[in-house]
Amino acid sequence: MENKKESAKKESTHPKLKTERPLAEKDEFREAQIRTKKGYEKVKRDK
Repeated sequence: MENKKESAKKESTHPKLKTERPLAEKDEFREAQIRTKKGYEKVKRDK
C-alpha cells in the first residue's frame, strides 16, 4: 500500500504528466518563473 502511494506521489510531480497537474497550477508556476528568479526558485522548492 505504501509503495503505491510513493509512486503516485512521484507521478503527480512528473512534468510530463500534464493530466496530473492542473492547468491553473502550471500557469502559476510560469508566472512566478517570469516574475522573478526568486519567485521561480520558491515555487520550484514547493513542488
